[in-house]
Amino acid sequence: MKTVLHLGVHKTATTSLQQSLILSRRALKENGIAAPRLARLRNGFTRLVFQAAEENRATPDLLEQSAAFLDPFRNKYRRLILSDENFLGAPRQVLRSGLLYPFALIRLQCLRDLLASEDIEIMLSLRESGPFLSALYVEALKNGYYRPVDDVATAFHNAPPDWSSLIDMIRAVFPQSPITLWDHADYMDLKDQVMDRLADNTLRWTHPEKRHRVTPGGEAVAALIALAGQKGQAALLEQAPRIVARYPSTTPAFKPWSRALESHLKQSYQSHITALKTRPDLIWLA
Repeated sequence: MKTVLHLGVHKTATTSLQQSLILSRRALKENGIAAPRLARLRNGFTRLVFQAAEENRATPDLLEQSAAFLDPFRNKYRRLILSDENFLGAPRQVLRSGLLYPFALIRLQCLRDLLASEDIEIMLSLRESGPFLSALYVEALKNGYYRPVDDVATAFHNAPPDWSSLIDMIRAVFPQSPITLWDHADYMDLKDQVMDRLADNTLRWTHPEKRHRVTPGGEAVAALIALAGQKGQAALLEQAPRIVARYPSTTPAFKPWSRALESHLKQSYQSHITALKTRPDLIWLA
């Protein structure tokens, strides 16, 4: 059985893609393809990746649990799609460290070992660094993590997200696996092509009619930041859902970075993308 790992990244329409898999599950099943829902995947498998990374290895017990999750799919399907942006890490880890997925290497190594298979394909979307980081900041706030905007801005001005190194890391862990990439900005135009690549087949896809996870607007984010600054992260974690619900998502978007930083991040991202597109070992959807 071939296993396809969709690694995200965060805030690149992963929820929309996962909803398309759910809505198209009949077509997938008819073609011998399984795509477990995110809740089932995280409870049954992604948590094992986290535990293995904490122990710096896939222990025999974790390998046994992994096999218990994977074997029913292996016995029934020809292709398994595992889609979880958290395989690489969490938004708060990026913001806290000032690095693009600082624990990705150990997580990828443990992911590889838990899969216990050489027949693996990798797929992920990249996103321009300025919007990526601002969306990541909001996601972390919603989940109870706060770091002052200026601190984050300083960290990533000094060292913008290194997309090339992330891809190098994935290649090092999966040296024989096809790696397919696309730019988040192109997803709406490419979504059928992305899904066909996931399935290795041209299917009749059903896509969600609307966005399932709308990013809170600037007013909601300002309220979350004020709460975190005044009452701390415990209060933020407890009250964030109510605050987000209080403000319409139609308010102006949260744009925390200066024009100079936005330009700096954009130039850095474009240089990475230009370099990555020249690599013969990568597949670019366009």
